Amino acid sequence: MQTESDPNSRGARRIAKRRRTLTCIIALGVSLVAVGGFLLFQHPLIQNLLAPNTATVEASEIDLLVSETPLLFTDSWGGKDPDKLRAQLERYNSDLDLLATEARRRGIEGSEELAAQSLGAFKATFANPDELARMLDDRGISEQQLASYFERTVLVAQLSRELVKEGDISDKELLEYYQSNLDRYASTDTIRISQIVFGKDDLQTANEVYGQLQSGADFAQMAARYSLDRSSKDRGGDLGWANLEVYPDQFASALSTLKVGETSPPVVTKAGIHLIRLDEVRTGSADLTAVKDQVLGDLLAKRRGQAIERLLDGLRAGRS
Repeated sequence: MQTESDPNSRGARRIAKRRRTLTCIIALGVSLVAVGGFLLFQHPLIQNLLAPNTATVEASEIDLLVSETPLLFTDSWGGKDPDKLRAQLERYNSDLDLLATEARRRGIEGSEELAAQSLGAFKATFANPDELARMLDDRGISEQQLASYFERTVLVAQLSRELVKEGDISDKELLEYYQSNLDRYASTDTIRISQIVFGKDDLQTANEVYGQLQSGADFAQMAARYSLDRSSKDRGGDLGWANLEVYPDQFASALSTLKVGETSPPVVTKAGIHLIRLDEVRTGSADLTAVKDQVLGDLLAKRRGQAIERLLDGLRAGRS
């Protein structure tokens, strides 16, 4: 019979806790978007499965994933082979830790506040603090683990911006990139939209705010007051210019019924409930000026991803 002090008993409890953590992190990751541009794997919170500096994912844990989160293995989420998935988990967890450590070594600051804001937005998706506490307790996850994930990913995002700044892209490089990718930009309408985001279970509030907007309430003020999207709420909900294709299908369906200046009824996505206003439409053309911001954003993302990969190569070599 095993006692509380039996190391085997303690080990079994630790494994059980890691399994619960793994399953919850995967489930959460499906609904969130990665902060760090280098994280190509589709489920960002997977990076926090394991404690930092740990790079072991047991076969039994992958078996648990298959049984409890089967959608991870469907074609729509990449159809991951369990063995390949385990290798990816190990590599990306290790890479995230390497990059976050390097960011700290370089003295990159401000991640604590941004990470706290991201964690706060995540907490806001729960009806109340007790619901969040129950979820964490049921699955053996601490707020410290979640906070660690957000801090590390914010650090990596800031590191990527330090590696490649906007000023590093010359007009010549921008034009060459645009001309090499005309199929992506030419003859494509771009739109500018604003949104107000509510929690997944807050349809009543979304409907009430929609009614107020229809009665003349100021969209920017409503966004500042209600929106859970911290990256846009202080800009009146403005998401800037983008191709329609970058948005979820639900956005496309709603936007297709709107005229410029109109706001959609509540739209439900995996990220929450949205009120979407169509602000402007630009007809596609071969003119770089019309899509310059978009081209710059795409080129920056590419260069930053390449810079992160080069840095990782060096960090990995230095560790081996």
